[in-house]
Amino acid sequence: MLLVVPLVAAAAVVWQQFGLGSTGAVTSGLALLGGALLAAFPQLAAWRSRLSQRVEFKATTERPARESVDEAVAHVLWSALLSVLGAVLAAAVENSVPTGEQIEAAGVPYWTWIAMGAALVALSTYLVLTFVVIVNLLWSAYRRASKDEDEEAAARAAKRSRGSAA
Repeated sequence: MLLVVPLVAAAAVVWQQFGLGSTGAVTSGLALLGGALLAAFPQLAAWRSRLSQRVEFKATTERPARESVDEAVAHVLWSALLSVLGAVLAAAVENSVPTGEQIEAAGVPYWTWIAMGAALVALSTYLVLTFVVIVNLLWSAYRRASKDEDEEAAARAAKRSRGSAA
């Protein structure tokens, strides 16, 4: 799914012979996305550390939450790298590939323009899908960790009430 949809989007760009005119907004967006993903990494690392510290008490129940966070971290770092590469590609498209009538005058093959646009569309589509995966993984980990915290709090409250009743 993560590879099929971007490849279909790239194939549609090639089939329609759609070339990107101005990629300034795409360059800025991908650069901001890369920065945001890198900024999210320390937060996820801190959350993972807290889950690891709690593992002494519940090794089996904390494992799924930790694995979800680990997978989300891998996707975040990979997406940050791809965002930077996408920004570089978008800047290359903007600055080196002529548009419209300039293509004929510059002697650049038309397919080069289309191929770079298709690669940029595929990369952007992949990043959007990866973002959906990251959000899903983090939501799953949050729900699992919250459920375990609620169960621990209920167990402590029950233990206190038994202790005060005795």
